[in-house]
Order: sequence, then structure tokens, then C-alpha cells
Amino acid sequence: MQIAVAVPRTAQALARALVAIGGAQLAATVAVAQQDPELTRFRELGFRQKAAIIRAIERSLDGIDNPLLARLRDWRYDVETLPSASGAPPIHDPARYAKAEHEAGRAPSRTVIAATETAHQAVNQRFARPAFLPDLIAEVRYDWGIGQVVRGPALGYDELFANALHGYAPGTDHVVARVLAALDQDDEQRKLAAWFGHAYCDLEARAFPPVTFYDAWYSGRTVDVPDVDAIPFAWEILGWKRYRSPLSGPPRDRLYDAIRDAALRQRVHRTQCEAAAAAAVCAEPRMDPMYALLVPRFHFLWQDVDDDLDALVDRLQSKDRGALLEEVDQRIREPSGTAYERRELRRRELADLAAQVRDLARAALARFGGTH
Repeated sequence: MQIAVAVPRTAQALARALVAIGGAQLAATVAVAQQDPELTRFRELGFRQKAAIIRAIERSLDGIDNPLLARLRDWRYDVETLPSASGAPPIHDPARYAKAEHEAGRAPSRTVIAATETAHQAVNQRFARPAFLPDLIAEVRYDWGIGQVVRGPALGYDELFANALHGYAPGTDHVVARVLAALDQDDEQRKLAAWFGHAYCDLEARAFPPVTFYDAWYSGRTVDVPDVDAIPFAWEILGWKRYRSPLSGPPRDRLYDAIRDAALRQRVHRTQCEAAAAAAVCAEPRMDPMYALLVPRFHFLWQDVDDDLDALVDRLQSKDRGALLEEVDQRIREPSGTAYERRELRRRELADLAAQVRDLARAALARFGGTH
């Protein structure tokens, strides 16, 4: 079954305007990052020179008295205590969710399509969505599917230097992960994230990891929902245990409507969490421009709660997103208030810190980056 996902016209218009304003700049930023001569120069250095440069950057940062840097240090995880990041997203099993149909051969086992195949590339293009902080190379990240902070491979010198050139001090990935984990505590949203975190599969029983159902629904395009994936939503999210494959008629339509509505709730929740996390570490983060509009509000909120993560969680839980944003906007617009100045102060602090980290990286490269 295919479901068409409708995007509100106002959102479409806003997205078009944002793309028109920022699309060329974003493309230019990506091109510069891919061809950064300083990063190329660093990569060509020997091991000892790279080590000296990274140590110089870290020593310089340790000597700076900055509350934002102090937060990066305080919020770090003990990486060894974190679970390892899993590989590809899970795939719903037809033997479990469509047992009779599977045994009869009408619900075959899923075939994983390699990322190099044309069919996979077409799915990637169809369901492409703007990346969240794509210029931050993370060792520690939040896994939405399992609701845990996980660790990937340790960052090497090349990755650490690339982060520094992008204005990210060591530990930035820890802060992002910690904020996302703290904000993603709603029981309903956790169940939705687990379902939407499964690999996208089409009606031909083909699976396309790492593309997930969240990616597919985020795209706003028509989404295939095979019975093998729709039934676990009915059983595990809605508690509709009587649903069995093959689905048809009004019961099927009610289930698909429920999935569509849930996709919107999950997107609203997740983008709010991402905007809050991005605002904790960036003045102008790279993310979906539609939801980057939330970031200045969170710059103010981080100031307003004095960087207290628990207080921010309480603030977000006390009101729905619309009411909270309206409250923030009203405070920003107050002619005699200081909210606007506080918001802009936080943005400048983040921008200044990013510039300082970049300058330290370039200075260390100039000092230690001679011929090897």
C-alpha cells in the first residue's frame, strides 16, 4: 500500500523561500569543505606532525576560561561505558509479522539491496533529507532507534582537525548526544522512533538500509508500507492485536492514517530536539532550513535556563511546541526587555568560540605543518 504524505502549503512556501535564500550558500559551504586546502595539507603530514598539531590545539583550548568550553568538558561521556553503535537498522521479519503469508510464500523474506546498486541509489535520491550537523564528525552520537547514546570508531587526527576547522572543539559530539538523549524521553515518541528506525522496505520485499522509514516519511513523498511493516505498528504502537496480513478495507485505511499521523508527531518531536541540541553548540548550524528557524529560539532558551539541561527539559515538557515558541517570540519582541540581547549574546558567544577554534587549528598547522 502507498500513502501520500501531504505537506501544508504554508510549509511548502516557507521551504521554497528558505532554499532560495540559503541553498546557494549551503552548496558553496559543502564545496569548500570538500576542497579545503588546509585539511588537505594536514592529511599529507606525517603522524608526529599531526599529533603535535592536535596536542597544540587541545592545550590551547584547555587554557581558555570559557563557560561554553567548560560545558564541553563537563558533559563528556566516559566513552568506554557506552554501547557500540550497531550496524544497519533492523528489518521487520515477515516470519513474525506475517507468519501465514510467509509460510505460503506470499510474504517472502526481505532482500537487502546494496548501496552500490541502482535501485538503492534511486531510493536514496527519492528519500533524501537534509543532514543534521553534517560537518561534525562524531564518535559519540544518539541512536534514535534504540534510544541510547552510542560510540562509534574513535576519531583520528584527520577527523579531529576537520572538526576544529569547522569550529567544533573536542567534546561537541558528546554535548549534542547528551541533549538529544535528555529530550527524547517521551514514552510514545520512543515507541515511534523504534518503529520509524527500521530499514525502509518496498512492496517487493526489498530492504534499503541505512535508509529508514523515518527518512522515507520525512521526505514528504509517497511511501510504501508493506503489511510486514504496518502490522508491527498496529501491534506494538497501537495495541491492535487482531490485525493480520493481508490487510484490506477500512481497517487497513485506519492503520495507514494512524501511521501518517504518527510520522508527523515524530518529525515535530525529533526536529525540536535537534534544534535544541544544535543551538547548544552552534551559532548557525547546518540542518534542514525549515527547522533551523527554531535554533534562535533555543539560543535564548539556553541562556534563560543558564545552560541547565534539566531545566530545559522541564521547560519543554511544560508546554507544547507552539505555545513555547509563541512565549519565546513574545519575550523577544518586548521593546523594553533584554530577551533579544540575550539571544544575540549567546549566538555571538558560539560564533566567537567557533572562530577561535578555527584560528587555533590554523595557527597550529602553520607552526607544526612543515614538510615531513
